[in-house]
Amino acid sequence: MNYRKYLMENLEGLQKLIRIPSVYDETTASEQTPYGKGIHDALTYMKDVLQKDGFNVETLDEQIIYTSIGEGERIDILNHLDVVSALGEWERDPFSGEVENGYLYGRGSQDMKTPGWLIYLAVKLIRDSGVKLNREIRLVYGSDEERKMDDMKLYCSKADPASFSFTPDGRFPVAIGEKGIMTLFLRGRYHGIINELKSGSSSNTVPDQAECLLRAVNNQPVIEYIMATGMMGEINGTKEGLSIKTYGLASHASQPEKGHSALMDLLCLLYDVYEEKIPGELYDVFHDHYGSGAGIRYQTREMGRLTVNLGALEIKNDEIFGKIDVRYPCGIDPEEITESIRKRLPSFDVKCVYEAPATLVDENDVHVQALLDTYNEVMKTDAKPFISLSGSYAKVVDNCVSMGPVFPDQESGFHNADERISLADCVKCLEIYHKAILKLLDLGYSIDS
Repeated sequence: MNYRKYLMENLEGLQKLIRIPSVYDETTASEQTPYGKGIHDALTYMKDVLQKDGFNVETLDEQIIYTSIGEGERIDILNHLDVVSALGEWERDPFSGEVENGYLYGRGSQDMKTPGWLIYLAVKLIRDSGVKLNREIRLVYGSDEERKMDDMKLYCSKADPASFSFTPDGRFPVAIGEKGIMTLFLRGRYHGIINELKSGSSSNTVPDQAECLLRAVNNQPVIEYIMATGMMGEINGTKEGLSIKTYGLASHASQPEKGHSALMDLLCLLYDVYEEKIPGELYDVFHDHYGSGAGIRYQTREMGRLTVNLGALEIKNDEIFGKIDVRYPCGIDPEEITESIRKRLPSFDVKCVYEAPATLVDENDVHVQALLDTYNEVMKTDAKPFISLSGSYAKVVDNCVSMGPVFPDQESGFHNADERISLADCVKCLEIYHKAILKLLDLGYSIDS
């Protein structure tokens, strides 16, 4: 099979899909377009593509489309056509779908219009081959994965459960589990030397900057503290008071050890220099991103350590508001996490506003082994399954794993500016997906056939 030739023959269709700005848009949401016009346009486009290719397509409340080949035990392949907003500094139009120097650019080129398109090509190849199919392969496209996954919750409520599912929405070789994810908000009153404080905007990023304005004028103690600790920061006197900024290194909250929180530095400074009680309490609870200060230090052999991140904090008009991200392994009750943080911050109102449970599929499951064996045979490696630090449809679908499109040791472009995927990787992904589905179908084929 000449996978590159087949990809290039169908590349324009993928580019058209990437050109659709399928971002959630409340202003154009309606009964017919539940997540906005752009997302509905993408769903309609994919439905038209499938129907023109002779697939029978079912629609669920304008949120999900699906089609099947074969009969018998059912395996679902879950894809989503919605994308996150194209924020940040882009050098290219994020919805151009342009190809340059062997790369396909655009929002969704990795996450996950391209792998969703490659899965469609793989299923089409199998259907057109005319071989006898011993199982049903159902190709599912959703439209709310990046937000609340209400689309997949709807699908699960109406469809009989599949024997096994996978989603091409992560990394190779195979992610057999995902840590649980929690977002918590904290609110409280503040009275002290801080007039204003601002750091971060989202819970799931380690903040690389923090700044505050103090009702103080003497900057010498701060200068001496910064020099003594080696902290990265700057101090400026203004007519409103003393301005302090600290600098760190941003990273995703799922891997806080790769970053350095400017907010923790600022809170520590405010407590050490000015003996501010509230900053001291917050620092004590959140400075260890493995949860010891919050009383939630937890680790399992399968999933590793829990992580916690105070990603955003604001003090204004004597009110304080913060956003917290927690990634936790299987076996811990999320309510225990919330209660433990509440216990250590009695002057705050702490509320969990989002929770997605941890997932784990047996790595010895025959379907998992089929996917893993295919990857290792194609790539000539001996890779092992792993635990994902992010979230996918596996959060709401039982017995579901993720597989690709990002290869090990590659930088993920998910949610980043100038998101891109190499055409060479697309060819390799197509080969892996095609041969993996054949193996799942148990057609008795060697993957070298």
